[in-house]
Amino acid sequence: LDRSVRQNETCVWIMDQAFNDRVFLRAKPFLPSFAPVVGLNRRWRCYKYNPSDIFRLHRDGAWAGSGLDESGSLVADVYDGTCLSALTFLIYLTDDFDGGATSFYTDDGARRTSSFKPNTRGSVLCFYHGFHPLSPLH
Repeated sequence: LDRSVRQNETCVWIMDQAFNDRVFLRAKPFLPSFAPVVGLNRRWRCYKYNPSDIFRLHRDGAWAGSGLDESGSLVADVYDGTCLSALTFLIYLTDDFDGGATSFYTDDGARRTSSFKPNTRGSVLCFYHGFHPLSPLH
């Protein structure tokens, strides 16, 4: 995203398959079952927000599943165009911060409808994104 929309520290990496699978199996019973749930995208994005950083109103997009081939090279779409993500899956790595709640808004952005701030490190927030009709503005 453009720096006028999001300004923060970002680290992106392809998560180890075994660890990714463990996280998915732990979360799977709590995920909606509107369609077959095949796993978590292995392309994890870690964000750190400093006091002056921003993330303006937006909707999250859908992503193809990423992975690595046998040689360790990036595969941007392990499903060959047949599968896109439908849920944002946020894992909060800390609970010791001021501000930083994830807030949700009406479609026109005029009014905040709810917000979430974890009170426990390791909390997860999950919501629809991409082409899903319930993909929220946040």
